[in-house]
Amino acid sequence: MKKYLLLMMVTIASSFSVKAQIVKSEKIILTDIGNEHMYTEQYIRGVRDAEKHFKSYKKASKITYYSSIVNPLIGLVPAITNSNTMIPESKLNFMNEDLMNNPDYYYGYTHQASRVKKHQVWKKWRQGSVISLAITGLVLGAVGLSL
Repeated sequence: MKKYLLLMMVTIASSFSVKAQIVKSEKIILTDIGNEHMYTEQYIRGVRDAEKHFKSYKKASKITYYSSIVNPLIGLVPAITNSNTMIPESKLNFMNEDLMNNPDYYYGYTHQASRVKKHQVWKKWRQGSVISLAITGLVLGAVGLSL
């Protein structure tokens, strides 16, 4: 039982390093966006529009959340799968068809939409894992087992 709890703790600890990488990546993107030589105005507009309009990550994050409540290791499967799958164009929720024909805008929008989805999926995995560990701790405490 101790090995199982230790494995869960290591898994959760590794998720924080994933978050740190994501945050570091966001900082890199934000600093690159400020550099006008790297990205065009249409790219930045695509990024901002994706932040406003892209909401199709909810089903993927709910699946990850509920499966990680059952068991954080089980929740890793949909978390990894959902964070690495491409978003179909039908679910991008873009507002203007003409803007999506611009390659810079399209790349900015799709890139930011995938980042939003990844962030939300891993956030829900962490939340579900914490709930699962709390329930496990309460059950073990009620039974009278201690770590």
